[in-house]
Amino acid sequence: MQEPDAGWRRSRSAPCRCGRRPLLAVSRFDAGIEVLTQNQHFKMNYDTPYIRNLPTRLEITSSSDTDTGTENHGPVYEDPFRVELDAFRDSIVNGTPNRMTLEDSLADLLLFKAVGRHFHAP
Repeated sequence: MQEPDAGWRRSRSAPCRCGRRPLLAVSRFDAGIEVLTQNQHFKMNYDTPYIRNLPTRLEITSSSDTDTGTENHGPVYEDPFRVELDAFRDSIVNGTPNRMTLEDSLADLLLFKAVGRHFHAP
C-alpha cells in the first residue's frame, strides 16, 4: 500500500503536489499572449483583460547565430482597443497610412478562418 504522502514534494514555503495533483496554497493569475517564431519570442503581459487601462507590457526576445537580446516595451496604460480605434479614425479623417497593409489584414482573416475550421470541424 502506498503512503498517503507519496508523490508529494514539500518546500519550506508551501506544499505542492506533482503530476496530476493540484498545487496547494498557491494562487496565481497570469494573462498574456505569446507568439513564437524561428528567431523571436513575443510576449505580451497584461494584469487582467477585465479592468481597463491597467499596464500592458511587451517583451521581445530575438536570437541570431551570435547573439540573443531582449527588448522591453511599456508599461502602457492605454486601452488597446481605443488605440486601434484612434489609429483607424486618423487614417480615415487625416489620410494617415495604416500600419497594416490590406495583404496583412487578409492574411490575418485567413488565419482566423483556419483556426475556426480547426475548432469547428465536423
